[in-house]
Amino acid sequence: MPNYYWNPAAETIAKADLHRLQAAELREQAMYVLENASIWQDRCAVADVDRAELAAIESAEDFRETVPILDKRQIRDRLSAVDPYGGTLCVDPPTAGFRSSTSGTRRVATTYAVRHTSPDKPFREVP
Repeated sequence: MPNYYWNPAAETIAKADLHRLQAAELREQAMYVLENASIWQDRCAVADVDRAELAAIESAEDFRETVPILDKRQIRDRLSAVDPYGGTLCVDPPTAGFRSSTSGTRRVATTYAVRHTSPDKPFREVP
């Protein structure tokens, strides 16, 4: 019988396992941006959210209730010649693998950058 899945482990994962995986990814990402992005450090300080609260995230609902909302206006307010990323960049600019910007159709364009987890393996596999 042919296998119609590109990634069977990811595409057939049980819902409970998927939710655990999503929570782990959200928790890891929240911790990473808190440690590396100045805008998130400021937002979490204002909302009185600390590392312990982020480390305790166990679900998408926990994430929504814990992590302060950040909108594009707040990023635009921080844009400057010194920081064209508005405090969102989590790596040194030379290590960013891809730089681009939004079109700015409604207002000022927002610059962003992406760095893969590693050059030879840009995406994670489902455990």
